[in-house]
Amino acid sequence: MRGVAGGWLAGPTCADPGGGPGREGAGRWSADGRSGGGHDDAAEVPEGPGRDLGGLHGVLQRVLRVHPCARGRRAALQDMPGSSIAQALHPCPSPAGVHRPLLWRTPHGEREGSGVRTVSLVLRRSRARAALLAVCALVVLLGAAGSTVIAGGLLARAEAGVVSVLGANDDSTRFDVVATGVDPDDRARVGAIIDKALARLGTLATRVDETSADTGGDQSSVTRSVRPSAQALSVPGATALSERLDRVVASLQPDAVEGTQLTTSGGLPDLLHQIRRGMLAEWSVAPIPLALVLVFALIALVQVASLLVEARRSETALLSGRGATPVDLAALGLVEGLVVGAPAAVCGWAIGVAAAGPAALSSWPLAGVTAALCALALSVTAALAGRRTGMARRSAAPAALVIGTVLLVIVAVTTTGQLIRNGAINGDSIDLIALCSPVVLLVSGALLAVLVFRPLAGWYAAFAARRRGFSPSFGARQLARRTTVMPVAVLSIALATGAAVFAAGYSATWTADASARADRGNGADVRVRLADLPDGSDSTSISPAEAVQRVASITGVSDAAPLSTASLRIGSDPADLVAIAGSRVAAIMSPVGGTVDPAAIGRAITTAAPGLALPPGAAVVSLDVGITAPADQARGSVIATIRLADADGALVSVPAGSLAVDSGRGSLSATVPSHTGAWRLLAIDVELRDANGASGIAASVRSASADGTPLAVPSGPVDLSSLNASGRVMAKVDGSPVPAVVSRALADSSGLKIGDPLPISFDDAVRSTTVKVAGIVAVVPGSSMDAALVADLPSLDDALLRGNDTASPTDEVWASAGDPASAATAARAAIPDAQVSIAEPNGATRLAGAAIGALWIGFAVSAVLALVSVVAVAITLTMTRREESAVLRALGVGAREQSRSRGLELALLVVLSILLGVISGLAAVFAAAGPLARGAVVAAPLPVPLAPDVDALALTAAVLGLAVGLGVVVSGYTLAVRSGATTALVRGER
Repeated sequence: MRGVAGGWLAGPTCADPGGGPGREGAGRWSADGRSGGGHDDAAEVPEGPGRDLGGLHGVLQRVLRVHPCARGRRAALQDMPGSSIAQALHPCPSPAGVHRPLLWRTPHGEREGSGVRTVSLVLRRSRARAALLAVCALVVLLGAAGSTVIAGGLLARAEAGVVSVLGANDDSTRFDVVATGVDPDDRARVGAIIDKALARLGTLATRVDETSADTGGDQSSVTRSVRPSAQALSVPGATALSERLDRVVASLQPDAVEGTQLTTSGGLPDLLHQIRRGMLAEWSVAPIPLALVLVFALIALVQVASLLVEARRSETALLSGRGATPVDLAALGLVEGLVVGAPAAVCGWAIGVAAAGPAALSSWPLAGVTAALCALALSVTAALAGRRTGMARRSAAPAALVIGTVLLVIVAVTTTGQLIRNGAINGDSIDLIALCSPVVLLVSGALLAVLVFRPLAGWYAAFAARRRGFSPSFGARQLARRTTVMPVAVLSIALATGAAVFAAGYSATWTADASARADRGNGADVRVRLADLPDGSDSTSISPAEAVQRVASITGVSDAAPLSTASLRIGSDPADLVAIAGSRVAAIMSPVGGTVDPAAIGRAITTAAPGLALPPGAAVVSLDVGITAPADQARGSVIATIRLADADGALVSVPAGSLAVDSGRGSLSATVPSHTGAWRLLAIDVELRDANGASGIAASVRSASADGTPLAVPSGPVDLSSLNASGRVMAKVDGSPVPAVVSRALADSSGLKIGDPLPISFDDAVRSTTVKVAGIVAVVPGSSMDAALVADLPSLDDALLRGNDTASPTDEVWASAGDPASAATAARAAIPDAQVSIAEPNGATRLAGAAIGALWIGFAVSAVLALVSVVAVAITLTMTRREESAVLRALGVGAREQSRSRGLELALLVVLSILLGVISGLAAVFAAAGPLARGAVVAAPLPVPLAPDVDALALTAAVLGLAVGLGVVVSGYTLAVRSGATTALVRGER
């Protein structure tokens, strides 16, 4: 018989009940299609009808007449359709219970046992089901293209990020080696040693500085500086440069060159480590969308393969009946899957490369995986179909589903626990077990949705049964009954929805964490670090008050304030100081993602303003200074300087002139700088000059006034001598304690509570004071250290001036702006020598942020594949419920009412699946998105992790897009049901 398989089939030898076991030729088809003996009613199998599955009816009737195992059912099967006969037909066992090999006859002769494995058979079988195999090819193409775009896009973004970060021409991309204390005669030798070490960088670094200079006496210094070359501006180049630079730094120890002191500086090593960390963070998330795409591709392929098995049921039964084993059928499916999947995978890979660029060329293994999934799906489903042929369909699927779900939930709990404990990145490697957590959570959540769906559908069916009418009750009942087909649709929809929820949750959580860490590091929207004077003094090249005015005048800046930042020592432990006027904290300071309350900090540190207020608009401060000295010591002069501070605590020193010691008394005056706000007089400094060996000199301020308005300054006096040449008169006798808010880490390490005094000293070991703890916060904005404190700047100025020669310099200006980037650009132009930064994630963190786009691309591809799965389910329902449509029509249920009922049935499935998918996705977000997102931010971590968040707008758009696609499927299914119900026939009507 020449059938759909495309060859001449000869049946297996079987025991003939009439001729005895093992009799040669008994019950065997001959090569020309006739019985070999024992049956006089053998007939030649026709050639033509066997080509079409619909023509199997007549062929199988002839088979049943001569087949020994089918004789007992000949009468029962005589009037059944061909598909039912094929279902009833089962393989004929040999006396030993073993299948004999299938005899396959080709135009070139007969071969035994090799036919089902031939490519010719595969091609002929595939030609009959080209439409379904084309759907398989489409799934493979989508999977290969999607995975290639995801991987290629991440690689391209990584390359662009490396170029952007390493291409900057600033100190962050510079590496300096400086040798000090070098004998001038040894400069060449020392330079050669440094050059030899830097030569290990090869062509990945470019020399930018090579100098030698005398440092005084008989010593000199040697400097070498390098930057990344063009060859390092790539992912492999940056990785290689980082590894080589680590070895160079290790070799250049301080005592590496005898008689010199070697130091390395520049931000290049740290920047390269950040880039490596960013790439690790990026690839710690990348497998999630890739795995989801492959999982959806497998689900869609299995569903389409099941449709293919259903369409080939008669053919599979015939092949099994003629001796094909499940292994033979699996081999057929394997070859067919490779024939269909390999070209589709290559096309998908080419499309992905065209979309993502040349960086995607290396992602070809992903296309190979999708082709292998196609072959696996077709092979396994064909083998399972061969095992079920002719046997009762008692499925263990429900029990397997429950067991598999329980096991997967256990795996999800284990992997998620490891992710929470250790994170996805462990040092310089990715923890693959923790990385599996999000995907396993989503898949196990979707499987739980499948398990929950049946009782929900049953509950709804019971509820709908109370209502009158056909549509709601019948559709709900059928939805609860179709447990063998519906789970695939529920799984696909719930998993796609869960993927959308996770993408929205991860993106929102990562963005919030990255922004909060940027806020913590920068402290405000715009941060301006004023440059020190070339002489290295505590002053800056521009007065803080003037800098504040320039920044505040920038368009878009809503507020600006001066600050003082410094490194402290609390006992022997380091800490950071951020000093700002308490009244400006609420308007300037960042909330660090809601972990701190700037308004509360401001209230806690706000106190009475120190010093004496000058009248608004005051232009001149006049001093009446008296000097007393013994006659033999009256020499030199006394110089007076007034210390002013604005309302925000920005200090300015204004000279008031000098007075000869032997003059006894005189008037001095200081011109007050123009300022939009009011000034306050904190102190008056006096200094003895040109009085070598003098002592016993006393200076006092008899009176002070501002534009004629008296100022109640204490008179002093201040004792001066050549050994103690300076003194200070404070504007107020008593000072108030300095209120400060400390971080939780500092409070815990020092055992502090509110109201406790806290002695602090600056790193220069010259200045020190005591602050009073006024509050405790999780983190101090503007500091990268966990141990830090915020103090009121005006109060701190006054306290430092009382007990130290100098105060803490006001070296920064913070500002709040609606458009920080534009404001920062304007600030750079207004203060050219200042360093301006904004609260944005660094380059390495932005590199890791590319994974967000990959997650959304993965969801988009997964959603399309899920739609393919749902379409396949709808086709399966249409095929398997034709007789139901005919019976309903015979009972008087019209096509319109049937289509309405079936449409409601599938729509209810879609709605319930989406709801269950949202729930499972939220569970995955709150379990895994937090630690995964925190590990993908390359910055100092927050002491208090932020709670996971979900981008509601993006999630709504994604779910609506999926719902629209599913709505189209439901509409098409409804139309197909209406058309099928119109033409459906009950058996016997034809």
